[in-house]
Amino acid sequence: MKASQAEIFFPLFVKRWQQSEEWKDCLHSAIYWYTQANMGGASLGLDAAIILAQSALERLAYHHLVVDKKMISPEGLDRLKASDRMRLLFSSLNLPAEIGAATPEIQKVASRLNWVDAPHALTDIRNELVHPVRNKQVGDCIHDAWQLSMWYLELSVLALCGYDDTYMSRLTARCETDSETVPWRKKA
Repeated sequence: MKASQAEIFFPLFVKRWQQSEEWKDCLHSAIYWYTQANMGGASLGLDAAIILAQSALERLAYHHLVVDKKMISPEGLDRLKASDRMRLLFSSLNLPAEIGAATPEIQKVASRLNWVDAPHALTDIRNELVHPVRNKQVGDCIHDAWQLSMWYLELSVLALCGYDDTYMSRLTARCETDSETVPWRKKA
C-alpha cells in the first residue's frame, strides 16, 4: 500500500476498530492471522498460511454477515460449506469470485477438479491440506492458493473498513507502484 493509500485507509480502519469491542476483536484476530500468513511460508509454510488465511476470512464472514449485517443466523452460517460462507462474504462485499488468469495453476486444474469458482478452489485446496484422504494432487496450486487467499483477505479488510480508492493487487501488480481501483468501486 502506498503512503497516500495508507493515509486514506488508516482513519477508516481506526473508525471500524473503535466501532465496538466485537469489531476490535474480529479485526485483531484477522490481522494477526493475516500477518502470520503473509510471511509467505518463511516460518510456517504456505500450507499453514493458506489455513490461517481461510480462518481469517471465515472470522470476518461471521462478524460481517451474522453480527453486523444480520444477513444470516449463526446456525445458518454454520450449516453452510466454507466455500458458501466465503461466496456470501465476497458477494456482500462485491468481490469477484471467478477463477482468473492471475492464478494460472488453479485455472489449469479447475475443470479437472470441478471447481466452479475461487471460493470452491480455495476451500478444496485447504481441505486437501488438512484432510489429504481424497488425494486430489493440488500441490501445484499451493502458491496460487496462498496468493489468492491473501488477496481476498486484504480486499475484505479494505471493504469492511469502507475503503474505496486504489490499492496494489498482489495478483496483478508488476511493481510496487502499480495500483488499480478496488473491485467494489468498479461495480458502483
